[in-house]
Amino acid sequence: MGYDQQRAAGHVTECTSRLLSCSSSIRANVRDRLAPELERRRVPSNTEAQADPHIGPARSVRGLRVTFVTTTYPRFDGDHTPGFVADLAERLHADHGIEVTVLAPHAHGLAREEQVRGVTVRRFQYAVRSDRQCLAYGYGIPDNLRRLPRARRQVPGLVGAMGWNVLRMLPKCDLVHAHWIEPGFIASAANTFWRRPLVLSVHSVPEELKWFHRRALGSADRVLFTSRFAMGQVERHRCRFRGEVCHQGIDETRFNARRETGAVRAEMGVPAGALLIVAVARLIPFKGLDVLLKAAPAVLSAGGDTHIAIAGDGPLRVELTALAATIPGGERIHFLGALPRAAVAGLMADADVFVNPGIVDPQGRTETLGIVAAEAMASGVPCVGSRVGGIPEVIDEGVTGLLVEPSRPGDLAEALIA
Repeated sequence: MGYDQQRAAGHVTECTSRLLSCSSSIRANVRDRLAPELERRRVPSNTEAQADPHIGPARSVRGLRVTFVTTTYPRFDGDHTPGFVADLAERLHADHGIEVTVLAPHAHGLAREEQVRGVTVRRFQYAVRSDRQCLAYGYGIPDNLRRLPRARRQVPGLVGAMGWNVLRMLPKCDLVHAHWIEPGFIASAANTFWRRPLVLSVHSVPEELKWFHRRALGSADRVLFTSRFAMGQVERHRCRFRGEVCHQGIDETRFNARRETGAVRAEMGVPAGALLIVAVARLIPFKGLDVLLKAAPAVLSAGGDTHIAIAGDGPLRVELTALAATIPGGERIHFLGALPRAAVAGLMADADVFVNPGIVDPQGRTETLGIVAAEAMASGVPCVGSRVGGIPEVIDEGVTGLLVEPSRPGDLAEALIA
């Protein structure tokens, strides 16, 4: 069973429910340790909330204190940093009355602590000078490590600062939710004494599992994988864990099947009747955007007025724009740069087709899920994607889109113009 689009509109809520339930053992652990405190802090209500099959009545978790540990979190409204961690944190607070504190790396010019839509965000500095911090954000930690020697020197500082801040938060929280395996290891190490229930969300899996990856996966009370593909990657390493698949959620208030406004088309100079093919991704190798550009000549020359819009930024921007400049009709290929989420939603509303041409890069990295395709489907846009990684779990072939073999520009072009 793949990514159920009918459930996608409420998928953040499902992720919330899975986080709160995780397993009967965690729930029992939380109840046994915290029942007196939760009862004292519960806000009585004359109207009982409808019971949820995963978490029971909402009153049982109101006031629960959850600490998120993550290496990325939106720095400000309109930031192009992926917002799925923020979506979950905000829904936990808004829908269930849970007190969420997020521990994330600091970036120069940001407040060390602030309230964002009911969520407390605490940012820890990991370099001596805040204006020299370059490991987190930007193109993402993996690509920053490859590109920037200074970023590699900041790894110990980030690990130490994150660990110290987790240690300080543990006496004040009831449950820890780590995002990505490396923060999960840091949280589990800091949690050795306090033994708070620990949930680990796995958004990607490295090609090689090192000892600290195994420690993180094995020590978590529950591991939530964003796709069956990600879970299978860990299983192939014969790693011990207690986990299940919980597909990543989408923000249904932003992405929904609404009428196109034409505003984004007008900004790009795309006529109302033209076919608009959209890709939204970081410009990095495993996103396969070079394959899309190699397919572009056949797509653009197939007849009719076709335009391709690529939203995102990354280390391959110069290379990809240079490739686009050599393509006949390349003036109909639009590089939009990194867009805030509201702008991405507007782009989806005006799109005719969404494409995710993912591949497996030389380091073995690939698309773990492809959440943007789910956002496209929620916006009523058909999808074309590669049969690689977790993409087939999102795109239901022949129903919500088409799948092609990766790294085959001809096949991709044929699907796009079908």
